Amino acid sequence: MLSHPFMSSSKRTVLFSGICIFLSLSQCLLFFYYGSISPAPAIVDSILSVLLLMAFCGGLWYIMKFIYSIQTKILMSFAVLLVWLAGCFIIYAIVNYLFADFKYSYATTLPIRMFLGTATWIITIEWFHILELQSWKNERMALEQEQSISTIGMTGRIAVKDGQRIHVISNDEIIYLQAAGDYVSIVTTSGEYLKEQTMKYFESHLPPDRFTRIHRSYIVNVDTILRVELFGKENYAVLLKNGNKIKASISGYKLLKEKLNL
Repeated sequence: MLSHPFMSSSKRTVLFSGICIFLSLSQCLLFFYYGSISPAPAIVDSILSVLLLMAFCGGLWYIMKFIYSIQTKILMSFAVLLVWLAGCFIIYAIVNYLFADFKYSYATTLPIRMFLGTATWIITIEWFHILELQSWKNERMALEQEQSISTIGMTGRIAVKDGQRIHVISNDEIIYLQAAGDYVSIVTTSGEYLKEQTMKYFESHLPPDRFTRIHRSYIVNVDTILRVELFGKENYAVLLKNGNKIKASISGYKLLKEKLNL
């Protein structure tokens, strides 16, 4: 979960404070104009009621990850609003006791409380839901970028063991790679080497802007291609600058055309 949205930044803290003031002022004015309640008890009741409501809204953030179905959200919302209204009744009783000369009816304020409370709760739920979706998307994008970085274009060189010697081959030296059973034959400008690895591995680890898998048995360095010729009905012959010819399947030829912007 993210840090609490109400406190995640100074701007949001100020915004949250502004919302509390706005809701308190709105309820106070509605109490005064439509409930005919005196200003003093209306102000105190409104401030305490809104603070209690925002406390419930704040707590919602911590239980959102446990709520999955719409039915559960609806039931929870009804329960929270009922508890809040019960809390508002306690606040009303305290305010009536403190301002004995300005007594008012709780029933008069109930429609106003229900309207403001329900609207605020629904908006809060939707806002939290949007924040969770954004967080999930950001995490997914970060994970995809991390996976992309770890699997594509990270192989700048290949180490190949030959007896007691180890050859380090740079990407610039590679002409093409060919599947050879459990090995991959790496054909370079200086010779041919066998590496115990899969074609799939090299397909995902070699820089995609330079290397293309043109056939299930071949990965070619596009910089070494001299020309491409039709070879049979479903295959193409790729002539390389070193004089070698390798096959390209129809799908491989299409990938090669895209890579060469043809």
